[in-house]
Amino acid sequence: MESLPEPHAETVFRSKLPDISILDHLPLHDYVFERLADRRDRACLIDGDTGETLTLGDVDSLWRRVAAGMHSSLGVRSGSTVM
Repeated sequence: MESLPEPHAETVFRSKLPDISILDHLPLHDYVFERLADRRDRACLIDGDTGETLTLGDVDSLWRRVAAGMHSSLGVRSGSTVM
């Protein structure tokens, strides 16, 4: 019988910057991208190991491509729950 792998320790990284308040009337992605046209070139994700930076515009383009692929390949539709 094969044994289960050991669970990995969870590491939580906290910003040195103060917490920001996010209103709960919008989904997080709508909040982040609500003024995308004005902020396409701002950093969104930074790889801590390599320093590679994805801008808000990069992330917007990537999630749209993923969504389109899930729609065409898997039949995922607007309002579907995906985990």
